[in-house]
Amino acid sequence: MKMMNKLIISISCILLAGCNGSLPDSGEQQGEGEPIDLSFNLYNAVVSKADEKTKPTVKMAVGTAFRIYAFKAGETDLTKPIASAVYTVKDENGKSEGNLSLYRGSYDFYMISNNTNTAPKLPEGTNSITVDNGNDFMYNIITNEVIQPEKPGENKMTVSLRAPFSRLGAKIDLSVKAKSNSPVPVSDLKVQSITIKNLSSPLCYKLGEKDWSTDNNPSYTETNEHMVTGFSMPEFATQPHDNLNPVVLLPVDGLTDLLFELVLNVTYTGKDNNGQVIILSDNFTYKASVSKALITGMRYKFDFTLTFFGILKPGDMTVSLLDYTEEDLSTDQVGE
Repeated sequence: MKMMNKLIISISCILLAGCNGSLPDSGEQQGEGEPIDLSFNLYNAVVSKADEKTKPTVKMAVGTAFRIYAFKAGETDLTKPIASAVYTVKDENGKSEGNLSLYRGSYDFYMISNNTNTAPKLPEGTNSITVDNGNDFMYNIITNEVIQPEKPGENKMTVSLRAPFSRLGAKIDLSVKAKSNSPVPVSDLKVQSITIKNLSSPLCYKLGEKDWSTDNNPSYTETNEHMVTGFSMPEFATQPHDNLNPVVLLPVDGLTDLLFELVLNVTYTGKDNNGQVIILSDNFTYKASVSKALITGMRYKFDFTLTFFGILKPGDMTVSLLDYTEEDLSTDQVGE
């Protein structure tokens, strides 16, 4: 009987040891208890008299999405996140909601956004993404964030971003108008499109970095182009016709001229074969160029003025270098 008792005790010890071996090692899993549901609040700077240099921020528009990649604090291999999720801005105060739950512990968060309602996504198993012209690509980083419930008995926490998103492209404003004293007066003007050429080839961004990857070797050729459509239609042709949707381009070094190809619908007064005055309308293509670097986080405005000579000599297009504006947006909130 004693022998059987010893045998049962020995078997019990072996089974217990086997069960313990199947549990995650304490060093492989953060925290204890149930996972904590996370929401995120966008950064919101407040301007006060005590700090007049603080720039007011522009909140990300409601409905804008960004993707979050979560890692253990200090992790250097950013190809295998613990979890990732898409968050969407839900209100004017910057509260953002998604489906990310983590155990108690310290984490690093890396966020990317195209400033639209669809968030970009890294290819599986990589830490980088390729970005082309026309994407308002931005990033944000939070390191060593302690995740724990805000109230006893609850499994919720709100993480507040410590800084605004940073834009890695250059924001572009375009404006076209007819010259008021053109040889042939223009009665109406519609901007069909503006194609910008000699732009940068697509660039690579690596998670956790604060600029484009140093591995990039961009080219600047006419095949690297971006077409802009959608312009305002003011009452008079001599008034500015501005692009309606944001335009963000990759940075360029300025060593190669930017080329602009404008397709305009021009309405003007002409004469028919019998010499009768008639109203004519047609599409004309104009070209202009300018030597200008586009710098990350900056804003530029290009003003185009059409001098129209009629159908035999459609006219000249000039771009104003004196009227463009540059504004540092690197510390502004996304969504402007």
